[in-house]
Amino acid sequence: MAESVAVVIDAAYLLKLLEPLRPRTPGGRIEVGHFRAVAEKAVERPGEELFRIYCYHCPPYGGTEAIPFTGTPVNFGASPVAKFQTALQTSIRLAPRFAFRTGQLRWRGWKCKFDDRVDPSTPARDLKWQPDFEQKQVDIKIGLDIAWLASKRIVDIIAIASGDTDFVPAMKFARREGVKVRLLTFEGTQPHNNLVEHRDYVTQIDLAEIAANPRA
Repeated sequence: MAESVAVVIDAAYLLKLLEPLRPRTPGGRIEVGHFRAVAEKAVERPGEELFRIYCYHCPPYGGTEAIPFTGTPVNFGASPVAKFQTALQTSIRLAPRFAFRTGQLRWRGWKCKFDDRVDPSTPARDLKWQPDFEQKQVDIKIGLDIAWLASKRIVDIIAIASGDTDFVPAMKFARREGVKVRLLTFEGTQPHNNLVEHRDYVTQIDLAEIAANPRA
């Protein structure tokens, strides 16, 4: 009898890893096919079959905020990043065998990172201010879905693509319920020891290959 696999993808984490590989992608675009390819790599062993791909992300922030000191308004909803995120999330919502869960992206203000290249005498108004956002509700939704899938024994294996340790308790719960946990890692990354400790398998995926060859 085949073992069913649910794939859990923290979209912000995967997009962060894919972004440097964007020049290798067809047309220079990251698309739903890259997420599907990761999920297919997660179902790696003979006798396994994909149940569903659970994907988690926040809709882009749509507000307008003024840059410190200069007062220049920035319409984040009209930015190329927001348009890309909206289009990608829409395609994921409509893709077969995907379940898309949304969190909230909270505006925290502006931040400026100081480093050795910044002259201490540079006026604050001339520094490069960057928006500061915080994801809310994503981690708890990942944890709840892992616990739900395990408690109902809906699947035999849960494969997780994330670098966040906040849902380690959910991973531990899944294993206690008899569900196997597979941690998906990517070349060039080092998973946190807490994630490694509470998994049954580790599967390493070559994102460079996936960037160049997304699944239809």
